[in-house]
Amino acid sequence: LALTMGVSDEDLARGKAQLKLNILKEMDGSSPSAEEMGRQLLTFGRRMNLAETLARIDNITTADVQRVADKVIWDQEVAFAAIGSNLKYIGDINSLRRGTYWNRI
Repeated sequence: LALTMGVSDEDLARGKAQLKLNILKEMDGSSPSAEEMGRQLLTFGRRMNLAETLARIDNITTADVQRVADKVIWDQEVAFAAIGSNLKYIGDINSLRRGTYWNRI
């Protein structure tokens, strides 16, 4: 839900670095590589080289993250699971849902 309120440049940079690391990790082994090729073929209709993939990640802006968060998260039903001793500080599902509601004109 926090993404719908904005994302900082620092958070975006951290997310980009983590995504790049995960992509590079996936290149280790034939099964993960085949899965990645399949995802790219289904999504883009072609196989992208690593340089293009990393360039696309570098071109993501905070506005892009905000746009996608608004479309996917904002004003949608929510589901969550939690464990631990501080559950009393988590609102009930209705309060979480109210937190995503926005009157659209």
